[in-house]
Amino acid sequence: MEGSIPDGLCDLHSLVEIKLSQNQFSSSILECLGQVTSLRILFLDSNMLSSSIPSTLRRIKDSLQLDLCSNSLSGFLSPEIGNLFKATSINMSMNDLSKDIPGTIENLQDLANLSLARNSLEGSSPTSIGNMITLVTLDLSYNNLSGSIPKSLERLQHLDYFNISFNVLRGEIPSDGPFINFIVDSFKEYGLEGLVSTRCDVCSYGVMLIETFCKKRPSNMFAEDYSLKSWVERSVPS
Repeated sequence: MEGSIPDGLCDLHSLVEIKLSQNQFSSSILECLGQVTSLRILFLDSNMLSSSIPSTLRRIKDSLQLDLCSNSLSGFLSPEIGNLFKATSINMSMNDLSKDIPGTIENLQDLANLSLARNSLEGSSPTSIGNMITLVTLDLSYNNLSGSIPKSLERLQHLDYFNISFNVLRGEIPSDGPFINFIVDSFKEYGLEGLVSTRCDVCSYGVMLIETFCKKRPSNMFAEDYSLKSWVERSVPS
């Protein structure tokens, strides 16, 4: 389907789900969708939508899943994103969102999955993300975020996937909590603009050695329980 999203959807006041993924809808997201407060799922990903994200979406306070990825949305993340109190999954990756991540994002206390990857976000990562204790996946890669990774993220005990690669970050990488299990793939190109942590230097050095002598990238070598550490242990005689 192509063209604009039919504005007749806004008259369906008992609508629970809108799934229009992988079409060719263009123009902007309907502002009147904020009137459909019964919405729980809104999937508009993989279209050609442009303009900014309507602030009226804040009215859908009971929304559970919001997917706007792979469009051409611009503008910035409004602080009113914090009004989506019951959201469990938000994906706004692969757009052209700019400016900083609002601190009000910490209000999303039920959020399990958040992806803001491949935008043009800048500024520092809010320390308040460390209060989002239900987070399982967090992807902020391919942006222009600066500063360091907030140590408060060590409190995210359920965090299973984390990616902050390809930003302009520097400084010490947290080492406790879920960061014990994250490998170099979570921090690619970390510290190119300045100081980096010893931990990241060691990882980068290990990657360089593997690529030099094995002619393989670590991401193609390791799977399941087979890690860089176990590879070294097996390769170096005791």
